[in-house]
Parts: sequence; structure tokens; C-alpha cells
Amino acid sequence: MSLFFTLLMSIGYVLTLEREVDLTCTNFTTDELGYVYLICPDHIEKLDVNGNVMFRSSDLGLGDIFLADATNPLKPFVYYRDQNIIVSFDNTLSSQGNVIDLKVSDFGQIELVGASRDNSYWLWNTAGNELIRVNKDLERINTTPNLGVLTGMSIAPIQIIETATSVYLVDPKNGILEFDVFGTYRRLIPITFRHQIQVSGELIFYLSDAGNELHVLSISLVGEDIITLPSTPTGHVEYRGGRMFYVSGKKLQVYKVDSLRD
Repeated sequence: MSLFFTLLMSIGYVLTLEREVDLTCTNFTTDELGYVYLICPDHIEKLDVNGNVMFRSSDLGLGDIFLADATNPLKPFVYYRDQNIIVSFDNTLSSQGNVIDLKVSDFGQIELVGASRDNSYWLWNTAGNELIRVNKDLERINTTPNLGVLTGMSIAPIQIIETATSVYLVDPKNGILEFDVFGTYRRLIPITFRHQIQVSGELIFYLSDAGNELHVLSISLVGEDIITLPSTPTGHVEYRGGRMFYVSGKKLQVYKVDSLRD
């Protein structure tokens, strides 16, 4: 595919392929500044806007990385689920010994972690079907009730996302459970999707079951756009500052997105 390939969409978007980056690790995330973090089994790499490696974390010998979260670009972290350990970094991917061992806590069976404000974390306790917010010293700040009892659903989340006003527990089978920032349950957004989602401003981005359509849904649920993608992503899609990122095959593809409605 040509680097300058442009796809004109009938729904009112132009996607221009800006670059492709050959990958050895095909899982990734981005931060609000547009940097890309490649998630390899034993380390992460931070790429600049041209796809060059800026920084690489050390192999800490803790097994495979389950997830990486760059919600706070100054303090990204990784979660080793098998060891129940969180390791946070600075913006150069230096850990500086910032290790949180969840095994010393009494929070139950933690299987998912998400970033929260003020250097805190949201934890998903599978056994208790509850979200728990803790600070860096593992002091409990907020806890939801048992969400299985509250909602009547069997919940199996794959993401926890906090924004300025809300917390989202992302479950591909049931939809997106929305809470306020204190953990009070608000509603279920009943959509189904593939892979992880993204919440940016007042929009939710998610892949359709078909796998090659990116849905852009307003949080108020009053409007939705669909962007047909030039190729089928291997995993999720992320949108940052007018650019769309996803992996197809073993290449990270970066598209500039222009709306014909502007």
C-alpha cells in the first residue's frame, strides 16, 4: 500500500495513510500526546511521531505484561496479572523502583487495573464483582457494591477507563458500565464490540463485530458515525488528535483523519 494512499469515505471522512511501522510486538497503546507504546511480553517501547524508538523499559523479570496504561503520559504503568504487580514509569520509561505488589492487600482476586487521577488506580475484584479505587499506598478510597447483584449481569471486563467525569467498565458481552468518579453506578451503554474501546472527550470509539468498521458514538447516545477502515485491524483502534492508529498484520498503520463536514 502506498504511503500516500488516500481513501475517500462516502460518509464524509478522508483517511490518508501517513506512515507504516514494522513491528516485532503487535499490541500497543497511545497517550494523549500522540506517542505510541508497543507492548511486548517483557518490556514496552515508546515511539515518536515518525515511529522511531525513543525509550525502552527494562525487562524486570516479572513474566509477561498483561496490559499497559498511558492515560497519564508522565506516569505510564504496566500490570503483570500473573504476579499481581503494578510497575509505573516516568516519561522515559524508567521505573525507578515504583513497584506495587497487590498480593499484600486484602482486595480479593484482582484481574484488571486502570489508571485514576492523583496517582491512584482502579482495581477489578473478580470474586467480589466490585471496582475498588486505591492510592499508591494501597489505601482503599472508593468501592462499588457487588455489580453482579446490582445489575443482574455476569460481568467480565477487559478495560477500566477513567475520564474527567466518569469511569467506564468495559465488557464486550454486556456493554459499557458507566460510573461517576466516586464509583456510583450510572447506567449501562448496551453496545457490543470487538477488542478494547476508547473514550475521548464526548465520544466512544469501538470496532464493530465485522471488524473493519470503526464506530464513533456520542456519550449522550444521540449520534453515531461509522468509518469503514482500509484494512482489518489485528486488534483495537485508537484515535488521537486527528490521527487513527491500528495494527494490520505486523505493521502499525497511522492515518490522518479529515472530516468533510467541517
